[in-house]
Parts: sequence; C-alpha cells; structure tokens
Amino acid sequence: MVSSIIACIIQCITSFWLVYPNNLFMRLLCFLYHLCSQVVLLGDLNYRISLEGAETRSLVKAKNWAILLENDQLLSEFSRGRHFEGWQEGLITFSPTYKYHPNSDQYYWCFDGARGQKKRAPAWCDRILWRGKGLKQVQYETCNYRLSDHRPVRAVFHAECDVSLSEGVQK
Repeated sequence: MVSSIIACIIQCITSFWLVYPNNLFMRLLCFLYHLCSQVVLLGDLNYRISLEGAETRSLVKAKNWAILLENDQLLSEFSRGRHFEGWQEGLITFSPTYKYHPNSDQYYWCFDGARGQKKRAPAWCDRILWRGKGLKQVQYETCNYRLSDHRPVRAVFHAECDVSLSEGVQK
C-alpha cells in the first residue's frame, strides 16, 4: 500500500519537475529512498534521443533500437552518473513511446493530417525506474492504449519485503 502511494506521489512530482527542473526533484527522490527501502519511479520523464530528427526517424523506420538507445538521453545520464545514481531500468525492447498520432499506431510525423503541427521525433519518454534491495523487474513493455500521443509502459516486479508483525498477531 505504501509503495503504491509513493509511486503516485513520485508520478505527480515528476510532472512538477518537468516544469521546474532543479535539484529539488533529486533531493526529494533521495529522501523518499531513505524513507522507503524500495521506490519505483514511473511516468513521462521527457528524455529524448540525441540525434537529428531525420536520422532518428530513419532509425525508427528501420527498427534499429540499438543505435537509438545508444543516443538515449536518460541512458546517457545513467552511464555518466550525473542523475539517478543507484537507479535501474529494465531492458528496453519496445518501440519508442512518443509521439504517436492519437487513436493510431503511426508516429505523428508519418501522419499526413499532421501538417502544421510539431512533428517531434520519436523517443522513449515514458519510463519506469526503480531502486532498492529485493526488487527484480521481470517484465517491461508498452501497452496498446491509443488515447494519447504516448504509449504507456508497464512493468512487473518481484519484491522481497520485510514484514513486521504486531504483538498478538500470529504468523
């Protein structure tokens, strides 16, 4: 129950952080981590691919996830140790989660009716990160919901948790 509440709080904080990026977000995550032994962060983290839009689109068409992931901004942050130190993310084996045309499986830049709109290059904006002893991610994938320009992601974890029993409660 507490983990679910923490995940919801973090998702709200993530939205705040995207508007007001600073060290406050990271300090809050560190605080939550020290408060809880296991923390899952999920949401639109808004990281992009550090390639020109045309090159990104070409690699997406070719489904060349390896080169795209080599240029993923969040994975770059992980490797440099700049942010999210000690956090983990599962292996990404799915197509970029943004920017789709709503109610479609086509990226926005592929859709003829998108003229005059921002035709942003696809990226893995929607992510699930975790930190904590006893957490093991066993599934990481996108969902087929088409209501937005994002494809939501979901994960399944196995979690080992310490449980304290109150006096008088039998095991």
